[in-house]
Amino acid sequence: MNLSPLARRAAARVLVVLTLLAGVVVGSAASPAAAVGCYGATCTGKDPQANGCAADAVTVEEFTYYYTRVELRKSAACHAAWTRASNPAGTPPTSCNDMWVATRGYDANDVLKGSQIQQTVCGQGSTWTAMRSYFEWVRGCVIRVWYDQPPVACTARH
Repeated sequence: MNLSPLARRAAARVLVVLTLLAGVVVGSAASPAAAVGCYGATCTGKDPQANGCAADAVTVEEFTYYYTRVELRKSAACHAAWTRASNPAGTPPTSCNDMWVATRGYDANDVLKGSQIQQTVCGQGSTWTAMRSYFEWVRGCVIRVWYDQPPVACTARH
């Protein structure tokens, strides 16, 4: 097929435009929200890292308990929350023997619906609880002595 120079330029322009449009469509399909593995109640009990929820996480509230920085974290893409505990360099390795962190879920009447609990790391490092749905009220807490004891310090309800 023999095309005139004008027709070849027009065909090349159309091809460039189609290529650019294809890139926009493919790029928009790979949004961060599409990459997460759960949403809301389906996140309860799941790991925020493994489900892609930590990628957009923000700290809602934090406090320090002895050496440990305790953060209530939230993901908008997953609509879920979890508690992260971090120990700085120089934290004694015995710091984990009797300390746990929990993400506790509450109903509107402040009745406990459930907890995701994780023992803190020994010495320097971080750990986190499994997630709770952010459709319920949540708090990040520290529990001492044993995981089934009442918390000794918590964030406010969020």
